[in-house]
Amino acid sequence: MKVAIIEDREKRLQRFQSFDIYQEPNVVVVTEQLFQDVLENLRVSDLSFLDTFGVIAIHRSALSESMRDSIKNYCAKEKKPLVFFSGGITSSYYKETTFPFLMINSKEFYSDHLKIFLDHLNTGAKPNLLMLQFGIKWKLSMFLSLRNRIVVSLSKEELKASGMKNIGGVIKWVSDLDLSELIMSDIQTEDTKKALAKKPDASVTSTELVQIKIAIEQLLQRMS
Repeated sequence: MKVAIIEDREKRLQRFQSFDIYQEPNVVVVTEQLFQDVLENLRVSDLSFLDTFGVIAIHRSALSESMRDSIKNYCAKEKKPLVFFSGGITSSYYKETTFPFLMINSKEFYSDHLKIFLDHLNTGAKPNLLMLQFGIKWKLSMFLSLRNRIVVSLSKEELKASGMKNIGGVIKWVSDLDLSELIMSDIQTEDTKKALAKKPDASVTSTELVQIKIAIEQLLQRMS
């Protein structure tokens, strides 16, 4: 599977890369005149140049908002993983609603995490953008983040029950959990399988959140 890295600032790539990206067999670096060709294609809404790539990573700030939307719509339709990297992105953001989508700082993108991601991809495995975001310990990071969000939500529910008003950030729907398919099987138990099988727009109860939290904590104990 080929990975397109579309970068208008080649010197930044050379400065930040922690390994020789140009030697990676499945990476195509699109820069200089080729980058200008990409912009021309985007201006006329021709995205066919992306058809040969399985993963697309592009410098976000180099594109207009309409160009970014075109690429996101293309990746949503084709179910292709998309990465927007930029020096202006202060914290990474991952979403997996209609297609895998990651926003990440440029320096983090060109770090050792990119090498881990590519090595995994070179084995024939499915692209895992969480490796780009968190590195080799991506599962641990996902489990900790999900558990912490559940703990915060349960605490807020207790405050609401005591009469406190205007409390936001409570997990009400399955979609609020931001569950990645990459960890679903890990946290599935007899107690959690019913909640995990729900559609994104279904409600989730406090009891179900507690069951998911317990499943995660059991996993964390085995990982320690």
